Amino acid sequence: MKNVVVLLFLVNTLFAMAQKEALNNYKYIIVDNQYEFQGEANEYRWNELVVFELQKLHFTAFRNSEILPADLNRGECNALQLKIDKSGTLRVNFVLRLENCIGATVFTTKEGVGKTKSNQKAYFEALRDAMTSLEEVNYEYTPLKSIATDAPGVLIKEVEKPVQNSLSSNIVPEETPDFEENVAEAAVITTPYEFVSKEGYALMRSAKGFLIFDNNLPIGVALIKNDNAYLVHTSEFAGVGYMQQGKFVIEYINNKIEQVIEFVNVP
Repeated sequence: MKNVVVLLFLVNTLFAMAQKEALNNYKYIIVDNQYEFQGEANEYRWNELVVFELQKLHFTAFRNSEILPADLNRGECNALQLKIDKSGTLRVNFVLRLENCIGATVFTTKEGVGKTKSNQKAYFEALRDAMTSLEEVNYEYTPLKSIATDAPGVLIKEVEKPVQNSLSSNIVPEETPDFEENVAEAAVITTPYEFVSKEGYALMRSAKGFLIFDNNLPIGVALIKNDNAYLVHTSEFAGVGYMQQGKFVIEYINNKIEQVIEFVNVP
């Protein structure tokens, strides 16, 4: 019996290592902007949150409604599709699967569970529970480059230098937040604050969205991505922003806990 337990442990360990190695060879993860179980595109802003959670784990993730990178699956299969299996009636269960270009499953998470009666909160709970499987991977993109040898028909896979992806890597180059540039912009703009929060943060409108201040010191930006979605990038936190009932709301994650900052319009 002891030998069986040891064997199962070894098999599970080797399987986990194989999944990790396979994941490291893929550059992108594509997230659907609407899954079959959703009533509308980006319902509850949940699909944005999926991308955000993946970026926190150093994956370069996009929704399929965004501008996708030029090298996506060009010459090689370098992207994974995020598939989600939903089950449950009294509670929400999610299993996340990452499939490659030919539909083969490269990685499967544990079943994430959302117990809250509200679908919106249950979706968030189930997602973050399932994501703990990806946290254990410690993803680091390691592209494999095939090069020919002197021996006919033989290929050697050469491992290139690992590439670490940033939290804001889903923004195309011309839209990437330049912190120093935006702080310099803030230093010369005299426009009054448009929104303030009780935490001491303030927003000043700029050409690309908002400049963010903490006690009158510039700390970052909220760059508009579409009609009501902003990418928030500061020296203190990073997340998403949106307008809601006349207020500007920023959501971000701190120590695995969702944080919300509400800004009210300055009279």
